[in-house]
Amino acid sequence: MKKANQKKRVLTTCISAICEHGLIVGASDRMVTANRGEIEFELKTTSQGDNFPLKVTPLNSSKSIALMMAGDTSIQTEIALETMLAIEKSEKAGKKWSVKEAVDLYIDSYNHLKSRLAESAVLAPLGLKRQDFISIQNQLSDEFSKDIAARMGDLRFGIETIITGIDEAGPHLYKLHEDNTPACMCAFCCNAIGFAAIGIGARHAELQFMLHGYSRIVPQEEALWLIYMAKRKSEIAAGVGKITDLFKISQRKNSRGDQFEFLNPQVPRLADIFAAFEKKEAAAFEEAQKAVKSFLEELKAKGSQ
Repeated sequence: MKKANQKKRVLTTCISAICEHGLIVGASDRMVTANRGEIEFELKTTSQGDNFPLKVTPLNSSKSIALMMAGDTSIQTEIALETMLAIEKSEKAGKKWSVKEAVDLYIDSYNHLKSRLAESAVLAPLGLKRQDFISIQNQLSDEFSKDIAARMGDLRFGIETIITGIDEAGPHLYKLHEDNTPACMCAFCCNAIGFAAIGIGARHAELQFMLHGYSRIVPQEEALWLIYMAKRKSEIAAGVGKITDLFKISQRKNSRGDQFEFLNPQVPRLADIFAAFEKKEAAAFEEAQKAVKSFLEELKAKGSQ
């Protein structure tokens, strides 16, 4: 259990934001972590093709709700798959999902997996199942019973998630991560600030939005540029991949009949714009540095008079 609960670096970075007309844009790298951090690498392509990045997964049939994952990919995939299958089954019965309902369903799937793995890791070695433990709990010493319950409750996967999308109430953005003791998956609504980021590069990405005083009503071009720039700036953090995948979720359906679209064909042009931006930024910094040097020399000269 110590190894299972050991805090791991949540590699990667995933970013999403709401902008004008209720449009949602997002970006991620392709860093993959598996086997509790023993496997770490960046995908050059994905098992579902370059147009369907592994880190970003639409959850419903209209692709109006999407999940972005950070942390152990094998754990995340299992949780996402259970969530997607439940949504698919209910949609066949005519249900329309809200973003908040999808968030709650993801948390339920997380809890199901945590319960099963905790039982396997803690109770199975003792020859017990969950129902066995519950039935004999009164026969056990308080110390032993509390220890078992604590070990099961504190099982952590070290994962973070963004769930974003558009429903009848408009665009929504949720950031989810494990918190508290015993460990639980907590969801935080980011609708008001209009952006969210997860992974080891999250702080670097969020800083770009804060520095620019981001608002959820900014034009699409500003949001797209900030998303791309935030992803590129976050690459300074060890564990963030260099490849960038972009997407958007629109209010209206596209020609394929869904609301989700990858913007990867736009990445090369954005990369050129970013390279030119960095050159100008470096030149401006150098010019400011020279101006400060000149200013200090003037002060020194005045002080010697």
